[in-house]
Amino acid sequence: MSNFPARLVVGICFFLSFCSGYGEYKAKRGILSLKEWDFEQQGIVQLNGEWEFYWNKLLSPEEIKKGGVVPDYYIIQPADWADVKESFVLFKEKGYGTYRLRVLIPSRVVTHHMQLGLRVEECHTAFKAWVNGIPVAMLGKVSSDSSSYIPAMHPVYEGFVPLSDTLDIVIQAANFIDNNQGGLDEPVSLGLFAHLKKASNRRIMLFMFTLGILFFMIVHHCFLYILRPADSYNLFFMLVCVAMAVMTLWEGEKIIYLIFPSFPLTWFLKIWYATPLTIGLMIWYHYHFYPREFYPWALWFFTGFYLLNALLIVLLPVESYTRLINYFLFVAFISLVYLWFVSFRCLLKKLRFSELVFTGMFIPVLVGINDVLYGMDIIHTGYYGPVGFLIYVFSQSAIISYRFSESYSRAEKLSGELARVNVELENKVKERTKEYMELNENLQKLLSSKETFLSILSHHVRTTFQSLRTLSDLLGKALKNEEKEKASKIAGWIGQSIEETDQVLANTITWQNIQLGKIVCRPSSVDVQVLVMDVLEEEKERISAKQLEVSCKMEKNLCVWVDRNLFSLAFRHILSNAIKFTPRQGRIEIKTYKTGHAGVIQIKDSGVGMEDEKIKLLFRSETAFSTFGTENERGTGMGLLIAHESVTKNKGFIFVSSQVGKGSVFSIHLPLKKDLALS
Repeated sequence: MSNFPARLVVGICFFLSFCSGYGEYKAKRGILSLKEWDFEQQGIVQLNGEWEFYWNKLLSPEEIKKGGVVPDYYIIQPADWADVKESFVLFKEKGYGTYRLRVLIPSRVVTHHMQLGLRVEECHTAFKAWVNGIPVAMLGKVSSDSSSYIPAMHPVYEGFVPLSDTLDIVIQAANFIDNNQGGLDEPVSLGLFAHLKKASNRRIMLFMFTLGILFFMIVHHCFLYILRPADSYNLFFMLVCVAMAVMTLWEGEKIIYLIFPSFPLTWFLKIWYATPLTIGLMIWYHYHFYPREFYPWALWFFTGFYLLNALLIVLLPVESYTRLINYFLFVAFISLVYLWFVSFRCLLKKLRFSELVFTGMFIPVLVGINDVLYGMDIIHTGYYGPVGFLIYVFSQSAIISYRFSESYSRAEKLSGELARVNVELENKVKERTKEYMELNENLQKLLSSKETFLSILSHHVRTTFQSLRTLSDLLGKALKNEEKEKASKIAGWIGQSIEETDQVLANTITWQNIQLGKIVCRPSSVDVQVLVMDVLEEEKERISAKQLEVSCKMEKNLCVWVDRNLFSLAFRHILSNAIKFTPRQGRIEIKTYKTGHAGVIQIKDSGVGMEDEKIKLLFRSETAFSTFGTENERGTGMGLLIAHESVTKNKGFIFVSSQVGKGSVFSIHLPLKKDLALS
């Protein structure tokens, strides 16, 4: 990238030097002195400057020599005669007129009988030229009557041998078809006939060379699109190449007339006016490379514009369309600038292939701007489309070829990976078989644990219903005897039984969801102190009911990488277990701290404690058991299992120590960082 600006400047300088192929002198009031011009060494000269101009007069050289006619204006060539504003005579695009220029040449040209040549690049849209009264060139039929006038338009150069060192050049021109331009709007050139012919042949060779490359690109990318229709950029690039091939035939030397000399001018002009549609195709081609960089409104605006342009070209007569062409060329210029802007933005973002795309776009855009402005008769440089075409086509084809090569390499890589997968398939089948066997074993354990829990659950529900039936009988008798205090107490017992049963059912559903994988672990950074205080607030009523003393010693800003809901569920069940087995006015201590890569949450109670044998069975579902609390609180034995499963899902573990009659200590170890598993 560091040498990119330098390379760009060198390329621009090369392009500008390429464009300056003619010498240039300026005529003054109808006279151009080339006495010092060396036609053999200095080559071709453009006859620019002030020409005599006679508006709406078709004068022959003899009529001008007789005298009595005065130029209406000294028109500066090359120029559209309708662009002249200083004259008292109003010139219009449609009309006719006569140009005259006297050129003073070196006498040695005459004495050495050198063959000179006159080249009329383009005249809208018919002309006839004389040199010293001798007709030398003609295109179409010039007439003051539109019915007898015959339009034609392509470069013409003819040779002559001057008999005098003063060349009296007279050119009659007429235009009754083009409402946009009229007259000699491109330079008339003078030089040795051999030089003119050589320059013309060189341009024809360049255009034909460009046409051959474009034809190859069209066929190549057509086959690529047929092979891979999903790569639609091949289709649009092929269409861009087709449009550029048409432009190559239509611009500059207008090779189409070398192939079909009688090609109708009306169709020639319609197709020529349609060539800016190339820019619309280029926009869609680049859109398939960088779809996110194009504003949707701009994409569809320019698409609609080019479709409207194409429709008007087909439907409107040439005379009507040429009134609008400058407006369409202006919007085409804007769309070209927008396309360059997108490629420049891709370069700034350092998107893939962006440097090559920008390099391939910059000079073609420069050439395109030149051709559009030249077509609008604002500048008089010439058409250099082939240069831009070649740079653009080669750069874009290189990108497409590279992408195709990548796709092929990717296919080879996938083929190799497929072979490797086939080799590994047998090993994977063995691994899967082993996994299925382990899964089957786990399922057997799960079924066993389900039977255990169903037994516990059915026992709990049966006991609850028996209690409810007994309590409901007592409640009925109390209400009958109007013993309100006793009835209220019994109602409280009923509510407590229902609440306990609801908790049992909730625990059962939670455990089942964990076993079935319905609860997904979504870890994040969780502040331990905040979570502990939230759970203590939820258990505040149970703690107060047993008059327990709870003390907390927590490390500030201690965060663990866990799923908050699962962590809260585990801590709540362990705290609930401590409350259940701690006698009235007992003590619960909560402590948090770091150790190694783990955050530890320790719950220590002064409860009844348990034997080592029971500790070993705490987290085994197939040996689940339930024990009444210090105040006959009932449970299902699932709370600690749920806590264990929740902590395990968070890549942590629970360590338990206990002594009968002195209490228990549950330590929850959880990872501090992401992707860290504790064991």
